[in-house]
Amino acid sequence: MKQHDIEILNESTAFTLSEVCRSCGADTLFVYDLVQEGVILPSGNRVNEWVFDGLNVIKIHKAYRLHRDLHVNLPGIALAFELLERLDQ
Repeated sequence: MKQHDIEILNESTAFTLSEVCRSCGADTLFVYDLVQEGVILPSGNRVNEWVFDGLNVIKIHKAYRLHRDLHVNLPGIALAFELLERLDQ
């Protein structure tokens, strides 16, 4: 995974919305839409309070690459992650 400004240390590491967006090159609307689709679940009640753990940041990076490189829409991304989770189980 190519990262710009942050390094994912472990799942307990916390990142703000702006750090996540800067890291993967996505805009805040893309991340907001991922939350609305249920792909990721940040902690915090309001958008300006959202904090993402390292596992969510990895998912955002993967989702953004699917969207950017393969033009997969948000419902398709949600379905892909759901299928991957089922395979892991």
